[in-house]
Amino acid sequence: MLEKLNNINFNNISNNPNLGIEVGREIQNASWIKSPFFSITGTGADRGVRLFSVASQQPFRPRIKAQLTGSGVSGNTDFEANYDNLEILSQTIYPDAFGNSLRSKIKAYPEDTEVLGAACKSLLKALKSRYQKIALFSPISGGCEGFGECESLNSLEFHSAIDKQKALELVSTAQEELLFETILKRYDELQTTHDFVVCLGYAPKFFLNALLDLNTTLAKHLNAPIVAVAQTSLEYLKAMHSHILKKEAPFAVGLFAGEMLEKPHFLSASLCKQQCALEASVIENLLQIKSEIITPLAFQMSLEKKAKKQIKKVVLPESEDERILKAAHRLNAMGAVGLILLGDKEAINSQAKNLNLNLENVEIIDPNTSHYREEFANNLYELRKSKGLSEQEAEQLALDKTYFATMLVHLGYAHAMVSGVNHS
Repeated sequence: MLEKLNNINFNNISNNPNLGIEVGREIQNASWIKSPFFSITGTGADRGVRLFSVASQQPFRPRIKAQLTGSGVSGNTDFEANYDNLEILSQTIYPDAFGNSLRSKIKAYPEDTEVLGAACKSLLKALKSRYQKIALFSPISGGCEGFGECESLNSLEFHSAIDKQKALELVSTAQEELLFETILKRYDELQTTHDFVVCLGYAPKFFLNALLDLNTTLAKHLNAPIVAVAQTSLEYLKAMHSHILKKEAPFAVGLFAGEMLEKPHFLSASLCKQQCALEASVIENLLQIKSEIITPLAFQMSLEKKAKKQIKKVVLPESEDERILKAAHRLNAMGAVGLILLGDKEAINSQAKNLNLNLENVEIIDPNTSHYREEFANNLYELRKSKGLSEQEAEQLALDKTYFATMLVHLGYAHAMVSGVNHS
């Protein structure tokens, strides 16, 4: 427990070289015991996510007035060797809240799924008069454990995109983008079958929320305005608002479970668990808020969606380049474009196999054996004979991959070609 920090004597701080070690050990013992990443990351000072727990459910501030400095080793080392800048000493620690590092601010999240349930119930009550089919979307299943038990929500169907274990595997292997792609695709599917999609934030004990800050990141990708919910402190609601704006995510309204003695400078409303009613102006604001920022991933997904509506055929002549084969593999998996690779089919498939790439649906044409060869040579000759091109020269040019790809497009066998990678 972090309360043990209060037992450390700071009166002789200048003459006690071991004080930093004592403080570090107490924080380390309190945090890593409950860390979900302990078995993976060990007890490095900068690795993993720490869970701080205090006895009561009120924010706790250690009575430490000085910021310690020392000559410890920087980097992923244990506290006993690393206490250069112990910023945690001047910060409030929230019950059952995750922090992504002892050197960054502790982030606290909504304390009670009952409050989140009341907020969701209020929104649904207001939205049902406008929309017939509403979806409740918890992007990662298990991220809102206990949420469906809230009154009036347990009869509704909760949709998700990926289970928590698979999400953790993607994060641990540096595949966060694939995680977000999976979530965005599922969200897009729900949008086509529902009039309105309500995305549910994560309960406080879902550690991926702290690791990736998923709520604000997803809000940016989905361009979905955030409804921030706080229970114990209006200052907490203000902090959430500030954090969301810093992340450049769209903010709609702040809901506070209780009576507001003062009104913050942003749109807010009191939330009553029993009444669960929001003013019409609050809902109007929520529906109108949109960010002018589109994330690169969201832009890519929108292009992919448009491409799938009308599949085009694209020629990639430089099949000998590993980068081209990897790009073909990814585009083939997306199913957003038809691909043609130029070269020896056996050699291309062999190289793809060595790289563990799937080119199953990719068309491969060898200019040397293709039935297009004569047609392309004749057309090249007709197009360039006025410039002095002979029939023999046209036949040789037709075997060149770049010319062959150009003729595929020129004669309508493909819509476009992409080349030039050999010069980059």
